[in-house]
Amino acid sequence: MRLIDDFERINKISFTSASQLVKEWGVAEPTAQIIRQQPGYRSGHEMAITKATTGGWRLYDRIDGLWMDASLIDIAAVSLAAAALGAIKSERKAAASRKNGKKGGRPKRHTEA
Repeated sequence: MRLIDDFERINKISFTSASQLVKEWGVAEPTAQIIRQQPGYRSGHEMAITKATTGGWRLYDRIDGLWMDASLIDIAAVSLAAAALGAIKSERKAAASRKNGKKGGRPKRHTEA
């Protein structure tokens, strides 16, 4: 699985932006997007991704020479994989979307007032 491979490759490697990981370490753009979406992500700060004892992954930020946990929760491997797969564009998904659109698209949501 590409996402987990990316995290394994950059484990404990210092970086200042998710774009740097894409350019210098060959991290996939969906992985970089997930890193950017983390609550503690701050471009321009020294950061690192580290595997947590719980099995997930954590984002750390270096503040005054100390590594501080910048994540509110673990970046769960399952949600990472789901996010990456959902972001992948394919001809099969496009065809299914076109077919659904011909049927009127997604049903309207009925709410009671």
